[in-house]
Amino acid sequence: MLAQWFKKQRQSDSTDISESEDALRQVYMQLFELQRSHSLIDVGVEGTDARYQSIILGVNPERREVVIDDLFPLGFFGLKGQPLKITIRQNAGRRLTFDTTITARSQDGNTPYYTLAMPETLDGDQRRAAYRLAVGNSHVIDTLFVAPDRSERLARLMDVSAEGARIEITQAEGEEFQPGSHLADFRFDFEGVLVDCGLELCNVQPATDGRRRLLLGGRFIDIPRDTQRLLERSIMQVQRGRARISGFAEA
Repeated sequence: MLAQWFKKQRQSDSTDISESEDALRQVYMQLFELQRSHSLIDVGVEGTDARYQSIILGVNPERREVVIDDLFPLGFFGLKGQPLKITIRQNAGRRLTFDTTITARSQDGNTPYYTLAMPETLDGDQRRAAYRLAVGNSHVIDTLFVAPDRSERLARLMDVSAEGARIEITQAEGEEFQPGSHLADFRFDFEGVLVDCGLELCNVQPATDGRRRLLLGGRFIDIPRDTQRLLERSIMQVQRGRARISGFAEA
């Protein structure tokens, strides 16, 4: 369903993507990934202190709907038009939220589920809402950049979004990378999209396996808008390909 919607969007508007369409695509990808990972979402009911949890069962961008499972703890009986607030928990305590309403209550046997109106945006740190794709061990992508000490360095791309990237580098003696510092001439090729911009570091962590490696995560600086859009499209295409492969494997 999601792949069909993206295909129609490309056919109807292959040359110009508005800012609102970019935002919607990021929302759809974020919700679709939550569905695939079976991640819990928090559900608040307007006018009450009750708090519930659920999972996303389906995302239908054409009908602008999100389907969620019955709420836990049990006992909630939602009605059409009832306002809800959905909260998505992220890493490092970050959260994304959106307000919605119930558009339908249905049953699958004895188990109810709810259809919600699709949000247009996710409130919170919108930059973090951009879908981030893990590159994976089977697909090595090298990056080049100029470090704060003006030396040119080679790194490995670990994950990427339209807003930023995370890379892995060899940890050298006396070398310091700090949050807030900039990497210049940050360059890599992702599926034929050539990215050449700056990278502002947001986090610096040692590798968890004990190797002398550093993980540097940051946001792009001065990336051309056209390049950013092409990168976002390529990331989505790779994710859709992975979803199809996963679907075949499960079948």
